[in-house]
Amino acid sequence: MKPFFEDPALTLYQGDALAVLQSFPPLCVDAVITDPPYSSGGLMLSARQADPAAKDQNNGTVKTYPPMFGDNRDQRSFIMWATLWLAECWRVARDGAPLLMFSDWRHRREAEFVIFASKGRLGYRGPRCLPGLYAHTVDHKKKNHLTSKPVELLRELMEVVPEGGMVLDPFIGGGSTAEAARDTGRTCIGIELSEEYSRITTEWFIIEN
Repeated sequence: MKPFFEDPALTLYQGDALAVLQSFPPLCVDAVITDPPYSSGGLMLSARQADPAAKDQNNGTVKTYPPMFGDNRDQRSFIMWATLWLAECWRVARDGAPLLMFSDWRHRREAEFVIFASKGRLGYRGPRCLPGLYAHTVDHKKKNHLTSKPVELLRELMEVVPEGGMVLDPFIGGGSTAEAARDTGRTCIGIELSEEYSRITTEWFIIEN
């Protein structure tokens, strides 16, 4: 499959994550760090199926973002879908590779949980024991995706990846994972369903370089 964008630090594919992952060879990445659409944002189905901009932005927010796909599944659909793409991540990850997956927000959207797992026994353990709790402020001037995570946070999470290692993000969104990987001496393979966000990530990455 031909990449949408490619340079020494980032290889970006535009398309459905599951389909693109199935084209990858086994045992080709050192870690998976991702923030998938997790269909949160409401107690009732009607609320979860609302426009993500209505769920995830505070009232009065001026800045707008392109549509975000795949954020309206019910619980069973989400579990089935996540099982499929996570199985592909397991296949392409090397033995001992870590997985860090943002999974849900709580406390008035002020805290998010990250699932930390590994393929078998964890291989590379990094320079320190991870603190378990990180505190970072979202800079809305730099944010180019509705649910972008602070690059500073992702730089810290890169400690689980060997220096020079390859990080996979199947839902790369605005490209924060790729930016953090590049800044810390890693490389990144990213996948994004939205052509518009693929273009935004490409332009952002070129500017930041």
